Amino acid sequence: MIDHPDQEMEMRGFRWRAKHVAVLVIFTVLSSLTGCHRGALPETELTVSAAASLLDAVEDLKAAYEEETGVNVILNVGSSGALRRQIEQGAPVDVFVSASVQHVEELVEQGKIEGESVVPLLTNTLVLITPASATTRVKSFYDLTDDEVKRIAVAFPDSVPVGQYTRESLEHLNLWEVLYDKFVFAKDVRQVLSYVEGENAEAGFVYKSDVSISSKVKVAAEARSSWHQPIVYPAAVVASTDHKEEAEAFLNFLQSREAETVFKQYGFSLRKK
Repeated sequence: MIDHPDQEMEMRGFRWRAKHVAVLVIFTVLSSLTGCHRGALPETELTVSAAASLLDAVEDLKAAYEEETGVNVILNVGSSGALRRQIEQGAPVDVFVSASVQHVEELVEQGKIEGESVVPLLTNTLVLITPASATTRVKSFYDLTDDEVKRIAVAFPDSVPVGQYTRESLEHLNLWEVLYDKFVFAKDVRQVLSYVEGENAEAGFVYKSDVSISSKVKVAAEARSSWHQPIVYPAAVVASTDHKEEAEAFLNFLQSREAETVFKQYGFSLRKK
């Protein structure tokens, strides 16, 4: 029994504090449980290694796919040869899109790529470019022998597909050895494009799709398809992936109408099935 009004007020204050402490404890516990639940469902991440010439297209497709599915796509872009070596060395890659059939075939032989997943996705065209403001009169591959052409940007042929196609084309025309001293070698097709854009080379060899993203270069001539191996971009699931279903789903997305629209926008041609 409470005999004094002050004691009654003190008791009421105690009950009020106890009630709110209890509510706070319950809230904290529930928040902790909710946090644990969210942590038990981590966001899926897919690492996609793609040839440098695909950079702009795959960036657009990444954004669209992430918005549509909630899957986090990590892009790893570079020369196909360098990307192949990364996969050989065990890099955590889920999907590989190469600018050369050869690199994918080698990975299939090593068991690094699932052979049944390989899809011939796209094709492209090798072109000779010059700076848009160029005063040189380069209209054909043979014009590269002119003295006014001092530097020709070429991707390394042993590791970069566009460099391989360039060498095959120039060898077909008996120009590779003739022009060799003029070559400025680049690590990938985008570096070739950069050299010509900056007028650090009077000419260079890139894909037709690369020209679509630059107003600083122009096409001087196109290589005939008979001069080199077919330019095909195969896509495949990497055998060591921990997200096989998600990787296969992304591969299917690359073959969708939505992806086709994006690829065409950047100058690629769809591989005829």
